[in-house]
Amino acid sequence: VAEHRRAAKVEAGEAVVEVIQHCRIPEDHGPCETILKRGYPPEEILRAAARLHADLVIIGKNQSASHDLFLGSTTKHIVREATADVLVSALDD
Repeated sequence: VAEHRRAAKVEAGEAVVEVIQHCRIPEDHGPCETILKRGYPPEEILRAAARLHADLVIIGKNQSASHDLFLGSTTKHIVREATADVLVSALDD
């Protein structure tokens, strides 16, 4: 079991790195920082935004076209609690 868990963590880490590289914003668009944290996502995102004095939080909405009016629980939490503006962007499937 421990070996499978270790392999799963390595695979998950590699997937995260791939996503971060794919989502990287070009440097000519102003300052941007990628942060990887462990914990409850809404709280970690809001904590990081506050620490960075963020003007804008961009979060993806990954749901099917038939659910365009609905947001996931993480997105709803951030939209409701953020002190910065929040941009919700639909993610391509």
